[in-house]
This record gives sequence, C-alpha cells and structure tokens, in this order.
Amino acid sequence: FSLHDALPISRLLAGSAGCLRVSEVTLQPNSSPIFVARQMEIWNPALGSADGMVGALICRVDGNRDRFLAASFWRERADLENFRATVFPSISEHAGTQEYMKSLVSYHFALEPGWRVVKPS
Repeated sequence: FSLHDALPISRLLAGSAGCLRVSEVTLQPNSSPIFVARQMEIWNPALGSADGMVGALICRVDGNRDRFLAASFWRERADLENFRATVFPSISEHAGTQEYMKSLVSYHFALEPGWRVVKPS
C-alpha cells in the first residue's frame, strides 16, 4: 500500500473529519512483519471501535522497509484526546510496541473546512 494509493481514500476521510493525527513510525530492523500483523489484529479493531474515529490509513515509506506513516481522521480533537487518554496506553501495551518500535513521532492538525481542496474523481 503506497501513499499514492491512499490519496483517494484520504480525500474521502478529510471531507468528514475535523482533526487529523499523522504519525511517523520507525521500527527496529526487520520488524515490519510483526508491526503489520499487530496493526491488523490489534490496532485496526481498536481504532474501528473508537468513538469519533472516521477512518485511518497506514503506508510504508517508499524505499524503507522499517518506516511507516499512519494517519487517523477524527470527528473532533476531543475524540482523539479521549482515545489517547483512555484506549491508546492499554492497546500499545497489548500490542507490545516497545518490542519492535524504534520511534514514534505524531502530529495533530485541526482540519479547517475552508482550506479543503478535494479534487473530483
């Protein structure tokens, strides 16, 4: 799944979200299989059931097996903050992220409706 493939999906998600979280994940060498498996088995169901979560994407950074970008779209920033405070810590522990993750850097953005440019398909 490349970032190019994710662009049409992100357009749809951005149209209904008020907050975006973008995370850059760098893994320990050769840890991408476990990262992807835990994403599918643990993180995706947790995100899918989170209040106010509109959708999410994850993509491998081209040319780098151990780096990923993840984007999650939230109805409101308060929904993201609630997830971070109440769900994220236990899911992170359950997924064992300390075993395979080298670094995680996240940014949160308010999505201004007047700034959106969504090109028709």
